[in-house]
Amino acid sequence: MLVGYSIMPPILMSLFGFWTIYNVRRLRRIAPRTTASRIIVLPNKNQQLAFILLFQVIFISLTTVPHATEKLYNTLISNTVKSDLVLARANLYSELARAISFTNHTCSFYILTLSEKMFRRELIKMFQDIRRYFMP
Repeated sequence: MLVGYSIMPPILMSLFGFWTIYNVRRLRRIAPRTTASRIIVLPNKNQQLAFILLFQVIFISLTTVPHATEKLYNTLISNTVKSDLVLARANLYSELARAISFTNHTCSFYILTLSEKMFRRELIKMFQDIRRYFMP
């Protein structure tokens, strides 16, 4: 659980994210500079993508580690006799870790829309397209 839930996702996300940024930079050097080419990404955009990736990896790590360590702790002490106070503390930590873990799955959208102007523009454009579709 610890490896599959809290260690592997940030590592894989970092790996594939930096490969993507590397390939975008490589395409920028290879692709001809024409107005028809939309692949070209400015260096500032590369830095923004790297910052968003780094922030999201850190956020995912911080929100998944408490839940994974709680599961590991419960597994290690599952066969021991616990007092009511220890059991109450374990239940409180379990609920807090689960709540923190739920924020991991819900906040990616907010991280992207709050940190990048391009995502906000695309979101507004999407809402306008939906409005035009339903209210001609």
